[in-house]
Amino acid sequence: MPAILLGSIEYKGYEWVISARKLAEYFPSIGYNNKVEAYLLELYNEERKLVHRFKPPCKFEPSPVTSGGAQYLKLPSDFASKHGIANGYHLILLITMIGNHVVFPYEVRVIQEAYVNDLAKRLEECYGSLGFSILKLFHLIDEGRPELAKAMQYLVDGYHRYVDGDIEGSIPQLRNAVQVLRNEILSKVQELEGYKSLKKYSEKLIEHLDGMLEHMSGMIKTLYSILSIGGTHPSPPPRECALLAFKITLSIIEYLAKIA
Repeated sequence: MPAILLGSIEYKGYEWVISARKLAEYFPSIGYNNKVEAYLLELYNEERKLVHRFKPPCKFEPSPVTSGGAQYLKLPSDFASKHGIANGYHLILLITMIGNHVVFPYEVRVIQEAYVNDLAKRLEECYGSLGFSILKLFHLIDEGRPELAKAMQYLVDGYHRYVDGDIEGSIPQLRNAVQVLRNEILSKVQELEGYKSLKKYSEKLIEHLDGMLEHMSGMIKTLYSILSIGGTHPSPPPRECALLAFKITLSIIEYLAKIA
């Protein structure tokens, strides 16, 4: 999941809003004042220059409103005053839920409410396939799975720092994500009722799963070592190692999300 909404900010009827016309074409139920759950990604000014990137993305709940038969998302007044937004600014949101409806559960789709192709292209260059894969797992934060959500928050923050060229700031956040996997998630998998109940039916299967988890534990320990100064590297790990660690960590989180 989800939808990346790229919209222009307008001051309409004493409220700051962004258009949701195209979003409403995909999800008509938004017009029934359904709750919208989203995350703030980026804010651009009227010259399409980046004003602020939210690191990590912040939880955000715009309110659906209708004006002149068109659908909009109303921005909270405190958000407008805090970030000093003005007419013509562009806001990029990650939309994850509309009411009880999951938004695009198997893909990431960019919805352009404002025709600013240069911003859409910049989004693709910024996030790329790895970044979009990270965004697809944002539902873990919404699903009340605190350990996986915690690992995802560290991973997203680390990835934003990586994109900005801050490798030294990126590595500790990535290492924190790996530490959460090692200390707070992997140790709990074997305590799951579903996992324990399998012992009644197949000792061989449990033996196989135990071995698989043991290998994963070894992989996570190796990852942590790669990302630690004084381990594999006497100095901060190079950019290539960080990118490899991102990909492996993301794959592990995606796997554990399915079995945990």
